[in-house]
Amino acid sequence: MVGVDHVAKSRPDGYTLVLNAATPMVTVVSLSSAPYDIFRDLTAVARVTTFDYVLAVNAKSSIQSMQDLVQLARKDPGKLNYASAGMGSGQHMYVELLRSAAGIQIQHIPYKGNAPAMQALLSGEVDLLFDTTLGMLPMVQAGRLRPLLTSSPTPLASLPAVPTMDSLFPGSGAQGWHGVFAPAGTPREVIVQLSEAINAAVTSPDMASRLRELGLEPSALGADPFATLVRRDYERWGKLIRENNIKAD
Repeated sequence: MVGVDHVAKSRPDGYTLVLNAATPMVTVVSLSSAPYDIFRDLTAVARVTTFDYVLAVNAKSSIQSMQDLVQLARKDPGKLNYASAGMGSGQHMYVELLRSAAGIQIQHIPYKGNAPAMQALLSGEVDLLFDTTLGMLPMVQAGRLRPLLTSSPTPLASLPAVPTMDSLFPGSGAQGWHGVFAPAGTPREVIVQLSEAINAAVTSPDMASRLRELGLEPSALGADPFATLVRRDYERWGKLIRENNIKAD
């Protein structure tokens, strides 16, 4: 929030930008009183990447499938719990999205960061974690976690047998993204120039290859379609936050 606020209050000349992920950009302003408005004070420049989340349990868990999880959650509401990196984090919001779509109750246990949340799952301290593919795949491939679900719109190449949210709960799938923003008032010609340069870089073979190594998908998107996506996600996550009375504290 401090970094985004700095950019929002910077000179709109195209030299001060912020690169951020979807959840911090579109949920923070709905969860708390931000000192800026992402639509009034910032201008979308370009989307850079997309990424997906994987819901997993400890490999020793008796939960073998998403069907098992839903059945247990409905049988004993609130007994199952899940870790997250904190209130409003991606791990938190994606479980809330799933919970609403499936009509189940799962207890949230926020930790202070990704590493403690993952450690809680690996140690058996919590039942579930919904984290990015980058965070999950090494543990899945090592046989320490069992994947139950992905947030991706289509099955992941790395986890082709794992069902997607949309396949089980139509219309519930979601993807994370990283994108670049500039201060509001940045000249249109500067925004276009920046967008074109970023998109060219993201789609270059070397950059695309490196991003994929990091568990990200190069997904260049220009300023106008990216602005539309930001608005859509802001409204979607804000609605989820309001309907479930989610608070920053």
